[in-house]
Amino acid sequence: LSPSNGAGKSTIRSGICWNLFGVTPNGQKGDSVLSWFEPKNCVAKTKFCEGFSPEGKPVNEVCITRYRKHDKYENAIMIEVNGTKQDFSDNAAAQEVINGLLGFDYQIFCSLLTSGGNGKKLVPFPLMTDTERKEFMDSLLTLEYINKAKELVLDDVKSINNSIKQIE
Repeated sequence: LSPSNGAGKSTIRSGICWNLFGVTPNGQKGDSVLSWFEPKNCVAKTKFCEGFSPEGKPVNEVCITRYRKHDKYENAIMIEVNGTKQDFSDNAAAQEVINGLLGFDYQIFCSLLTSGGNGKKLVPFPLMTDTERKEFMDSLLTLEYINKAKELVLDDVKSINNSIKQIE
């Protein structure tokens, strides 16, 4: 996409980011995403597929719809996979599923945007703190799953050690 020309590239990017993660690249979330002219019934929809079959048909078509101050759906997130609505206990659970479907989270998405976007309120990788860099790389390399497994194993070890102490 060409440089700044007022065509709305940033608006499209922000809308997609808000739809996928509930926050725009420059940090707007909640009611701050509502228009001054239409302060309710905000809705964004993003559709994508995970690839294509050898016959050229989409594989796992996903549709994510996010609402804000909507008359009917309030602040809901709806996810459909191959036309089947997915049910979630809350929006946090839905967000976890979205991150899994995409294979990345908000931080990675925004870092990808900074490579070609205006980067407002985004921290490019070279300017991240050591902790932010580690979290970014862990997320990018899906090491968070390994770290979670490590935590679970350590909890199990503590539990076993406590059981052994009680027996002694």
